[in-house]
Amino acid sequence: MRGKRLKPTSQDLGLTERQQFWLDHIKACEASSDTATQYAKAHDLPVTSLYQRKKEFLKQGLLPTPSGKTPSFAKVRMASDEMCEGVLCIFFPNGVRVEWATSSQEDEVKQLLQVVANLS
Repeated sequence: MRGKRLKPTSQDLGLTERQQFWLDHIKACEASSDTATQYAKAHDLPVTSLYQRKKEFLKQGLLPTPSGKTPSFAKVRMASDEMCEGVLCIFFPNGVRVEWATSSQEDEVKQLLQVVANLS
């Protein structure tokens, strides 16, 4: 990993334009003092779509879980030795797979883990 960028971009996350549209609105809604209904009405959005997209993004790990909720455990599966030979792999329940060479420098691994942590 090169550079100092730690926050993943929509390209890093593989978001479509439409997904980024909804993610931006969800974040703006949460940052505002309006209720979701008020925000949706002010931006001419269906409030049900706002809630549905938020639920999907939470499930995918693209939004932080609301405070006060207990984190849940996820089932972990071990990859076969041939699958990741010479590579460290992490498989997340939302389908994200993170892998890096075992020869990586310590600071590169720390940066990678910071990016992964910011996804949740």
